[in-house]
Amino acid sequence: MYPSDSDLAKALLCHIFSHRGTRYQVREGSTYRPLADRFGLSEEERTRTRAEEYGDGKSQRAWDIKVQWARNTLL
Repeated sequence: MYPSDSDLAKALLCHIFSHRGTRYQVREGSTYRPLADRFGLSEEERTRTRAEEYGDGKSQRAWDIKVQWARNTLL
C-alpha cells in the first residue's frame, strides 16, 4: 500500500536534506527506489502503472507520479 501524500512529502524532504544535493536538490530518478525502500513497497507496487492504479490508460508508473507530486508540493 502506498504511503499517504503527506508522509511521502515528509520522507522526500528528509531524503533531500540527508543527501545534501546541490543546494538541497536531487534528481527525481534518484529518489524513487530509496523512498520505495523506506516504505517497504513491493516490486508490484513500484512498477504498477497509472492505468492499473487509476484506470486512466497511461503507462507511467503510479509510484513515480506520486513521488513527483510530493516533489511539486515542496516547491
